[in-house]
Amino acid sequence: VCDPTGKAIYLRDEETAEVWSPTPQPVNDGEPYLIRHGAGYSIFEHHSHRLKQRVRMFVAPDAPVKLVQVRLENTSRRPRRITITFYAEWVLGTRREETLPYIVTEFDHTRQALLARNPYSADFGECVAFAAASKRLHGLTADRAEFLGRMGNAHAPAALGRIGLNGAIGAGLDPCAALQLHLDLEPGGSETVCFILGQGNNRAEALRWVEHFQDADHVEAAWQASRRFWDELLGAVQVRTPDPAMDLLLNRWLLYQALACRIWGRSAF
Repeated sequence: VCDPTGKAIYLRDEETAEVWSPTPQPVNDGEPYLIRHGAGYSIFEHHSHRLKQRVRMFVAPDAPVKLVQVRLENTSRRPRRITITFYAEWVLGTRREETLPYIVTEFDHTRQALLARNPYSADFGECVAFAAASKRLHGLTADRAEFLGRMGNAHAPAALGRIGLNGAIGAGLDPCAALQLHLDLEPGGSETVCFILGQGNNRAEALRWVEHFQDADHVEAAWQASRRFWDELLGAVQVRTPDPAMDLLLNRWLLYQALACRIWGRSAF
């Protein structure tokens, strides 16, 4: 079973031009990765290139928003400049190959948000999707062909072999969202940034969500609310059997899998 993701995070050392991912895919650098999946979240931890890397992904329980927090800590004795690139392929429908000719992108400079809509969608034509970050962008592009390169792929994007992105937005592109940030880390220093991906019922609502979650306190509040939501939901039923392993499955994980995958996600691989 193969289900490649349409999202990725890349790190690039601006001194050596080395490129890798803080997650095992798409650019694995050969060092170990520690991955933890819990109720409503996934955490990826990695230590390479003299950097401690941590990625936490979760969905706000009361907003149509996915939050991706990236924390980097410089473990070397010299200052570092690292570029973080967040990449996502827009679908805004059932299959990307069917919807890509109709997706229109724009950039809101005030909120530093890349917006996308599919006006040909019968049910969601007024909705506006968004990708943004908690820090001012260094560069962006909505052109997948420019980012990946001709005959390119997510394992070796052409755009990460050169400086900057061309800022292409509009209609008629192979649409994506590629956002770049620069992090300057002193020896022993660390910084956390958050990428925001979601959709509003219209442009104004989309920008309100972006503004809301560009505040680190609101992101932390969403994380705590997500933990409470899943604990209360999955703790509603408690089963006791002679087998502790069966108790562990029945009291949390099978219920979570049934709800998240089959009922809400409708995926159920």
